[in-house]
Amino acid sequence: METKTSSARTLFTLGWAANFCTYVGRRTYSACMGELIALGVLSKSAAGLVATAFFICYGLGQIVNAFFGDSFPPLKTLLTGLIGSGLLNLLMPLFSAPALLAALWGLNGFLQSLILPPIVRLLSAYLSKDALNRASVNLRSSGPMGTLFCYVAAALFVYLFSAGKPAFWLAGAALLSVALSYLILGKKYDFSTAERSLPKPEKGKNARVFSLISLAGGAFLLLALLIEGALNDGITGWIPTLLFEEYDLSVSLSILSTAAAPLFSVGGVLLAKFFSRRKNEMRSMGVMFFLSFLLLLLLFFLRRISPLFALLFLCLTSSFMNGIDVLIVSVVPNYFKDEGRIAGVFGLLNFFVYAGSALSMYAFGQVSALFGWDAAILLWVGLALIGAVLALLAGRAWGKYKENLRAKEKEAALKAQEG
Repeated sequence: METKTSSARTLFTLGWAANFCTYVGRRTYSACMGELIALGVLSKSAAGLVATAFFICYGLGQIVNAFFGDSFPPLKTLLTGLIGSGLLNLLMPLFSAPALLAALWGLNGFLQSLILPPIVRLLSAYLSKDALNRASVNLRSSGPMGTLFCYVAAALFVYLFSAGKPAFWLAGAALLSVALSYLILGKKYDFSTAERSLPKPEKGKNARVFSLISLAGGAFLLLALLIEGALNDGITGWIPTLLFEEYDLSVSLSILSTAAAPLFSVGGVLLAKFFSRRKNEMRSMGVMFFLSFLLLLLLFFLRRISPLFALLFLCLTSSFMNGIDVLIVSVVPNYFKDEGRIAGVFGLLNFFVYAGSALSMYAFGQVSALFGWDAAILLWVGLALIGAVLALLAGRAWGKYKENLRAKEKEAALKAQEG
């Protein structure tokens, strides 16, 4: 049997690869959306609804995680998500009817929601809370890299073959390959033993998830995450269309320009690592929201100078939103490891993120279609400012919880020394 250290390293590497491929299989539609609109395959409203279907179903999957995720066997859950998402990506290029595309992409969203929580749960069997926090943040760096790979691949396919659809087949093959790797290495490193060692939540204690969320700011936190999801995926998803419509860039160049966003999102991961060392993650979230507010305000006034200005401000905003997502959704659930509620808290937090994403993909498309991009950008400005206020309000409750937690840890350490 392999050592615990080598098993943890293998699990982290597989988890990084799985999350990378998950984002490739998640961003394929966004990368191809501008092309589908330009070719007349989908209207802007229909294209937004297909994207919205993904986020609605992903959010529903997170609700399932919130109540049952800590009771499901993580390895089987993870494989179900990887294999299902891979097969659906292979099917997407074969159809063009909006309703069918929405159904397929929505199911993809649900299956993708089953992937990340089991990865973190398996890692928690090998790592301490602090090590798990570091691993969770580092794990999320794979998301921007997967997004970057997807946009570059789609742009290359459009340039070479005048079609971005092969990106779906590439994503499907990648997801199925990672699933096969888990099956092969799972036997070698005996991941089933890690599954059996995980703490089990008490039966009939699903409401406990909501009481734990209240310690982190309750409704203030959940509403802030709703806004973060709207600004993160909403802005990133519409960047190619905005550049295509406002600056008359070619479809392939619009998609390729969007590849800059995930590069900046890696900076968001670094920001999350920096802020995770601070005492209060909620106040750090407030700082990133306020900086995004300033950037979006500059975008409104300066974007007509050059598409480079617009792309820069949008990418920096994406970086801060990704930093919030990593800091809050990946780190905060780990504080409830001992309660056996990592997946539950993760699921509820991520539900609100993707509820915001679902609303934004349709709403921002409608606002831009009816009133123009100026109105959409002003909406982004207002949301960022509201997010900053909500984050600071959530910081009060979270600060008290962490003070009590540190006091308990000191007390436990003293008792251990006396014993």
